[in-house]
Amino acid sequence: MTSEYYLGLDISTACTGYSIIDKDGALIDIGWFELSGLEGLHAKADFVEKKLRALPTPTGIFVEENVLGFRPGSSSAHVIITLAKFNALVSHLCWTIWSIAPVSIVSISARKTVGLKVPKGDNVKIHVLAWAQSKIGASYTWPTKVMKAGPRKGAVILQPGCTDAADAYLLVNAGLKIKESKIII
Repeated sequence: MTSEYYLGLDISTACTGYSIIDKDGALIDIGWFELSGLEGLHAKADFVEKKLRALPTPTGIFVEENVLGFRPGSSSAHVIITLAKFNALVSHLCWTIWSIAPVSIVSISARKTVGLKVPKGDNVKIHVLAWAQSKIGASYTWPTKVMKAGPRKGAVILQPGCTDAADAYLLVNAGLKIKESKIII
């Protein structure tokens, strides 16, 4: 008997988070692919492809919708276009590897679907990470590092990729809820 696995991807050119849950929402795997040391979108896509091929075959895939507009203090047109290109490359890889077209979910809709409210002006990533940590609980130990310099020298902090993994976890949970609601209707 095959299991149903759902994959969430928080696609970015610096670090792509992933999360896999089963049909009941139990965590199977979570992490990220560190891409900041690689040059060019194609090298990054090749690396992501190798990592995706090592994951269990998903039943469905959920990714964050591309940013569609500008906001003050946010990304430039160049960054938005680069991210959209990479999102398209990784989404196509999902099709190539598993013949599954990822479902895009707008980040605000994903948070609303899982019941996560972020107060206006607060750091969304911090709230998403806290939400993911509370849902996952002790079944996963979030990777940490020790600060080697600066005012926080010696402090133990979460690895930067944890926020990308948490975003992917949010996306896959929202995607599964959306999928279930469409079956019921």
